[in-house]
Amino acid sequence: MEIKVNRHLLKFSRLVHIYLSIALLFILLFFAVTGIFLNHPDWFERQPVERIESTIFPGKLPENGASIPPPPALIHFLQEQHGVNPTHATFEVDDNLLFVDQQKPGKSISIEMDLESGEIEAITSHRGLIATLNELHKGRHAKQLWRWLIDISAVLTVIFSLSGLLILLPQKKRIGKVIVYTLLGLPIFIFVALI
Repeated sequence: MEIKVNRHLLKFSRLVHIYLSIALLFILLFFAVTGIFLNHPDWFERQPVERIESTIFPGKLPENGASIPPPPALIHFLQEQHGVNPTHATFEVDDNLLFVDQQKPGKSISIEMDLESGEIEAITSHRGLIATLNELHKGRHAKQLWRWLIDISAVLTVIFSLSGLLILLPQKKRIGKVIVYTLLGLPIFIFVALI
């Protein structure tokens, strides 16, 4: 059995497949290895390392509670003292307390500030390298640029796979096996996914 494929399309597919394999090498390795980490969390379980700090805001406190976002001087203090990035943190006011929450892959900062006294309690939690890599794999708490990288990588992986299949189609000796493995692979994948 032989499947005819346009010679120019075949040549283009080879180029695409070769250069995408180079471009995707580290990305595919990253997602493959972190996929194993995610599949076996008990292998890498680790208690988060927490650090609790207490400080007092030395500046003028806002009158009648706080506004959202907080005043620039308070934001600057939280950046300098506790590493809060205001563009990636959430601010909430409840009664006379200001709550600040910031999540990053593998790390979180939770702050509670008494708006009458200026007392701040900050809890920073580090969950370790494996947790950071796992959250990057999922895109959890990652910046938009990282999420774009995941989406672009997924599209390029689809193109990489299809170009590889296209390269195999005109090969008489292998086409039978290619069709059998392709036809077997799909129901096995669906069966395992549904179990």
